[in-house]
Amino acid sequence: MSLFAALAAVAALSAPADDLSDLKPQDKADMQCMAVIVVALGMTEDQAQRAAMATGATFFFGRLQGRTPGTNWLARFSTYIRTEPVADLDANRQRCAAEMQAMATSFSRAGDALRPS
Repeated sequence: MSLFAALAAVAALSAPADDLSDLKPQDKADMQCMAVIVVALGMTEDQAQRAAMATGATFFFGRLQGRTPGTNWLARFSTYIRTEPVADLDANRQRCAAEMQAMATSFSRAGDALRPS
């Protein structure tokens, strides 16, 4: 289990539910992607896949932190993952995968541009 998944699991067991009624659409979208990744992390034993997924979760977590520093996003995520219907997670899987692929492609292109000619 990755450190992020372990922290999320501990938070889920110990934290009271946060009120998510003020969750902004872009924050909800990032939490949906984190949830998709954390669920997938729990379903694979392949360490290379787990590392790649943890990187994706870190990306979405960083967006949340960057948008609203000082918010306890792990506590909010804990509430979100306990209350979000599984069907909603399945519905966001494709969007989240596309966002991660676009991010990976952008970084890859940036790396290629930095290679000496």
